[in-house]
Amino acid sequence: MPLIRGHHAFDDQFAQIPNAWLRDSRLSLKAIGLLGQIMTHSPGWNMSINSLASRNNVGRDQIRTAILELEKCGYLTRQQSREDGRFSETIWRTSDPSEIPLSDNPTSVNPTT
Repeated sequence: MPLIRGHHAFDDQFAQIPNAWLRDSRLSLKAIGLLGQIMTHSPGWNMSINSLASRNNVGRDQIRTAILELEKCGYLTRQQSREDGRFSETIWRTSDPSEIPLSDNPTSVNPTT
């Protein structure tokens, strides 16, 4: 049976997520859901494993495993440096995994030329 989507009051407040991202068979449903939630926020939104666990009423380990999936597949990266012996704030960045060459699917550029 086909889905017919009606007009909703929230139609102007939505996230755009490529269908291929949501259908990526490498990702678990948990990772897809977390990716969807992350993509609903504006750049600059303060994100942490603790805040995501609290917001979703799950343990930190569940968030960590979903984040590791997203990182492994190229959807999410994190950057953190040390300053005066302490770790700085983590910077999270979403990215299009199709822009990252996979080891089993190298780019067609010949490195010898």
